[in-house]
Parts: sequence; C-alpha cells; structure tokens
Amino acid sequence: MMERPEKEVADLQPTLDDYFDRQGGFVRPDLGDMLQFLSDIDGHKRVCVREAVLRRVGAHLLEREAKERSLEPLPPLTALKATLYPYQEEGVRFALYRKAALIGDEMGLGKTLQGIALAIL
Repeated sequence: MMERPEKEVADLQPTLDDYFDRQGGFVRPDLGDMLQFLSDIDGHKRVCVREAVLRRVGAHLLEREAKERSLEPLPPLTALKATLYPYQEEGVRFALYRKAALIGDEMGLGKTLQGIALAIL
C-alpha cells in the first residue's frame, strides 16, 4: 500500500503566516476561518490541532448559525392557541436554535408561553 507523500515543511510557512502571528495567535477576524486552515494543512503530518481547539471552533460555528437563524421568521405555531407578543416572538427566536437558553423576563410577561412555543417548535 502506497502512502500519500507528506507535503514539504517549507510549503507550510506561508500558510501558517496567513493564519497566525509569530506568537501563535489566530489573526483572522472569524474563528470559522479555522475550517479553511484545516483544509489548507491537509497532508501535513507535522501539524496537530488539539481537540479543545476543534471543540471551540465547533461551538463558535453553532453560535454563529444560531444568531443567523434567529433573524428568520418563526415557523407557524398552529398548535398554540395563543398569539405571542412581539417581545415573546423575539425570545422564542433567540432560544430556538441554541443548545441552551434562559428566558429571564419579568414576572407576568409570558415565559411559560414562550417555553411552550419552544417545545412545540
């Protein structure tokens, strides 16, 4: 079985300079750019990305998607026999695509209704 030849180490330095400063700090404005970095270093056996970094990048991408999707209109809530106020809709949109959320509205503003709407969606 033939193995794929390792890319030359000299080829790696321009890629590293594009993503990191001399102290090892990530210089790109969006942590999601790490996906492109991982693609760019494919085949370099001398580069090891820690599991903690991959988890943080994954969490960043999930949070970014949640923010983007929170701008979308809510799916129809036909099973709910109540109409949400605009601030309640905003709370539901905020929490809908997140792994976890805390609805911290004041008493009497309909946190339970928001929770029911989230459960339905």
